[in-house]
Amino acid sequence: MKIAIFLLCFFAFSNAIFAQNKKIIDSLMTVYHTAKHDTTKILTTLEICSQYRYNLADTALLLAQKALQQSEELNYEQGKALAYARMGLAYRDKNKYIESLAALKQAIQLSEKLRDKKNMAYCFHNIGVVHERQGNYFLALEFYQKNLDIVKQLNDKKSIAITLHTIGVVYEHQGNYPLALAYYQKSLKIWEELKDRLGTRIPLGTIGVIYERQGNYPLALEHYQKSLKIAEEFDNKQGVAIGLRSIGMFYENQGNDLLALEYYQKSLKINEELKNKRYISISLANMATMYLKQSNYSLALEYFEKSLKIAEEIKDKRQICFVLNGLAKLFQKQKQYDKSVDYAQKGLLIAQEINALFEVKELNYTLYESYKSKGEYAKALEYYEFYKTNNDSLFNADKSKAIANLEAKSEIDRKEKEIEILNKNKELDQKTKEALQKDLKVQQIEAERQKNAKLILEKQAEADRLFGLARQEKDKRKQDSLQNIAQKTQLEADNLKAKDKQFKAEQAQKDIAQEKQRNQFYWIIFSAFAGLVFTVVILFLISRSRKKIQNAYGALAVSNAQVQQAKEEIEVQSDELQQSHQALNLAYIEIHKRNEDVTASINYAKRIQNAILPFDERFGESLGKDNFFILFKPKDIVSGDFYWFEEIQKSDLQGLTQTIKFVAVADCTGHGVPGAFMSMIGNQLLHEIIIKNHIYSPDQILNNLHKEVHRVLRQKETNTNDGMDMVIIAISPTKIEYAGAMNPLYYVQNNELKEIKATKRAIGGKQSEEERFFEKHQIRVEGQKEREERMKSSNPCSRTSQLCAHTTIYLCTDGYQDQFGGEKDKKFMVKKLRELLFSVSEKTMTEQGQILGETFDSWKGNYAQVDDVTILGIRL
Repeated sequence: MKIAIFLLCFFAFSNAIFAQNKKIIDSLMTVYHTAKHDTTKILTTLEICSQYRYNLADTALLLAQKALQQSEELNYEQGKALAYARMGLAYRDKNKYIESLAALKQAIQLSEKLRDKKNMAYCFHNIGVVHERQGNYFLALEFYQKNLDIVKQLNDKKSIAITLHTIGVVYEHQGNYPLALAYYQKSLKIWEELKDRLGTRIPLGTIGVIYERQGNYPLALEHYQKSLKIAEEFDNKQGVAIGLRSIGMFYENQGNDLLALEYYQKSLKINEELKNKRYISISLANMATMYLKQSNYSLALEYFEKSLKIAEEIKDKRQICFVLNGLAKLFQKQKQYDKSVDYAQKGLLIAQEINALFEVKELNYTLYESYKSKGEYAKALEYYEFYKTNNDSLFNADKSKAIANLEAKSEIDRKEKEIEILNKNKELDQKTKEALQKDLKVQQIEAERQKNAKLILEKQAEADRLFGLARQEKDKRKQDSLQNIAQKTQLEADNLKAKDKQFKAEQAQKDIAQEKQRNQFYWIIFSAFAGLVFTVVILFLISRSRKKIQNAYGALAVSNAQVQQAKEEIEVQSDELQQSHQALNLAYIEIHKRNEDVTASINYAKRIQNAILPFDERFGESLGKDNFFILFKPKDIVSGDFYWFEEIQKSDLQGLTQTIKFVAVADCTGHGVPGAFMSMIGNQLLHEIIIKNHIYSPDQILNNLHKEVHRVLRQKETNTNDGMDMVIIAISPTKIEYAGAMNPLYYVQNNELKEIKATKRAIGGKQSEEERFFEKHQIRVEGQKEREERMKSSNPCSRTSQLCAHTTIYLCTDGYQDQFGGEKDKKFMVKKLRELLFSVSEKTMTEQGQILGETFDSWKGNYAQVDDVTILGIRL
């Protein structure tokens, strides 16, 4: 009863909104009120819920919750499973993804018990949509594939077409255009086979997107227009909005900005009517791009900000990337290059996180242009190289060739269909001709009969007319004359009727005789054929029996011979196996011994490597025993990572001596024994550069280290790529100097985690440039005198130094962030590492090391360690 009142209220409220669904909802309401069973009412409520979700997600959610409540009261498991599924969809439409996933998983659990594959497929699909919108394409593909497997089992062609299309969308987002196009074409083919014209609209539009990305604008426009025409034909407003936006994109790429803006405005208007936040955000961003091209910066900023607000609200990461890139371009035009870089880097981090290659490419190009405008040519070149790499990956020759092949295959399929239809028409024409020829005689006879019947009717009518005239004629002579003519005409008509009867009788006798003759002929043929078949079968059975007996005797003789031969072979094989077993035992003993020798050698190498690495006591004496930690986890027994420490005394021009402490962490090419060899070379070269050659500037240390690695490994002659990534700092009383080859420096200062990016060049390996330069950065530190003055000050944080209480520095290799693990077998990632470092930064250094180690082991779980891991923390 409660649900009935609830439905009536909402139905009355939203009649105007749901004009296009009114008939469906009317029908469902009738079913609801006439239903005799509560379970039927629950199912009807859920169907009404499905109708409301397109415009009123809140209403749809409430209806699903009411249906769930009543299903629980009745303990109706099917109702609960379907209600959870509809709730998951409603939460998804409200962009509450956590709640959506929870409801959908609950629906799957119930559906598995009920063996309801259809609802399971429905839930898998919608979980895939949630992950796709969050930019988690790997998981989206996993759940779409689960959905596809089930709908294929159910042979649900429509669902197969939908799922193939959604998989194509994920591949398009990842920049895999050939694979995306292949899935779109498969989807389109199924819709065409189903003769579902409205269903073909979506793949036609997305195929157009692929062609546009490839620069094939005429073909893109053709597909966009086809899609739009179908949407308009079926009054599908969302389809119309998407089609208008797609054509707007086409005109934008053609440089017709006014026409593009017009189409974007039309699309936005429809999306606002439909209250579709996702497409509203997209249309706003498209219009902002047009205003930017027109140099209307204030309007462009307004529309970008509106779009970003909606995209962040619905958590659409791909759209956020697009808008952040638009804002970066806007500030670039206004020559606010620092702001431009900031927005572009935010967008790039998100694009890299979700593996959206097209957006990564675009954002790298924006960063290249901003750094070039700033005059920072090294960074500009770095981002241009990233852009070029991504562009080549997206639009390489192989992908273009693959797309061309798919186009050709699609064209061939169309031609084959046309030929098949023509052949069928020809075959039909031929059969028609044959039928006409066979029926020609019958038609001639029928024509003769009809002609005779016509004459009978005409004569009878004439006779009746004349008799009528005779009765009306008063003149006796004329009356007699007409009477005679009428009788004559009647006689002719009667003769024709008699002739027709005779003709029919003769024809009937002929038909009977022909039918009798045909039946006799068929009976003779059938009898002869049956007798022949019976004879053949009897002969076949006799022959087969004889052959079986002969074969049995032959097989028995062969079997006896084979058994004897097999017995002899087994005896020989037994001897051979015994010998092989002895040989294997000897080989195993030898291999085991060699393995023990190799392991012993590597363990000895580990002792040598550990002896070369600085002892904890050295760090403790120099930095204080509570002011550092070292997390060092080799993948194998020996490590390709190493850390290095040295303390030197340096005199300045005034003769004053100051202590400089050098700390380095390096990641050499490879791991295990090869990596350990490189680590020993790196260790020795650092010693020579700093201690013997007195080179103290971190950037110069890396530059010299690069040259020495090239020299020692003779890389010009051998063309080897071995080398290392490194982070090195020089700590003096008033400052810290840092330089990095690929590896950044993290430090926490004033309760904020900061990162100094490394130079994106490795030490060693191939070198095309004359010199390999590394950037040097400085961080000011607080001296003893400044510290004392600050402590005396009423405001402890008022100072010229950048440090207040303390600074914690972290030197890392990339092994920690690259480790696979967790519940979903994913990389730990640099973002999570940064968050972890910041979260532990206030704890003691010993506790920090322990937490980092435990977190790594917990994340790794039962997975194999993928690389050497080193993190060195220092508190100043």
